[in-house]
Amino acid sequence: MPAKFRTGLDNTIQLNDSKGFSFVGPWTKVYSNTVMDRFYVGDFASATYFISVQFDSNEKEAMQVNVVASPNQAALNVVGRTGIDAAKLVDISAVINESYCEVILNPQPDYEGSKVLFSAIYSGTIDSLTPPTATSGSGINTIDNSTATIDNSNVTIDRT
Repeated sequence: MPAKFRTGLDNTIQLNDSKGFSFVGPWTKVYSNTVMDRFYVGDFASATYFISVQFDSNEKEAMQVNVVASPNQAALNVVGRTGIDAAKLVDISAVINESYCEVILNPQPDYEGSKVLFSAIYSGTIDSLTPPTATSGSGINTIDNSTATIDNSNVTIDRT
């Protein structure tokens, strides 16, 4: 069998038959707050997804989605979306904690149990992670110099 790939221009991978890539599984059923994918923000800065959602042979949609994430923020953009029969089968969002980003799917009413499969291209993190900057009301507290009252006794915590 002839090789399917060869080195392309500027260190790219070139397909010999010019057809492209295909993917068929594994697929996952979509219920409330289904995690479609998770990537660690120390490994990857962003991801581009091609997503196929199918409820049955007549109701399906495809979308391309970009996600970018840092330790305290994620942004998601649906670049393109098209469907057959149903206007939209799922809602998509990105949530973050200080370690990883999750891409979450929620089915539209009457489309619970839709099946999703996807391909992803991840972009590596270039810079080392740094802690998020604390802002007023952010919920991030440090123990640098604080005084508190415990059982009617003053307690001072001082980092030295």
